Amino acid sequence: MPVAGAHTVGAPDGEPGLAGTGWSLSHGDLRVPHFLGLHAMQVLPVVALLLTRRRRSDARAVRLTFVAAGSYFALFALLLAQALSGESVAAPSPAFLSGFTIWAAATAITAAGAARSTKHRFDAVIA
Repeated sequence: MPVAGAHTVGAPDGEPGLAGTGWSLSHGDLRVPHFLGLHAMQVLPVVALLLTRRRRSDARAVRLTFVAAGSYFALFALLLAQALSGESVAAPSPAFLSGFTIWAAATAITAAGAARSTKHRFDAVIA
């Protein structure tokens, strides 16, 4: 970054950006993963609360909350790598599109596995 405190990667700050947020539409922007990471502190407790209100077992709710946290972290890391490589969140490269697809599939598969009602060795630790 040519300027300390800059948030755009690959171009100077101040270019026109995404309406409402100002995120760069042509280059990497560190505000995207920053936004996602900060809101994890709000989203994950709400996810845990909603899972416990669905009358599921406590162990299942904890497993699904861990899946949500892991998925959230993986998405944060993917967006951070994209921003640091200078790519706009609005125009990802094929490599990052593949990464987002793999992230979504892995999240769905892991959540489905965690939601199964069969007992796992991990449940004994939670219960």
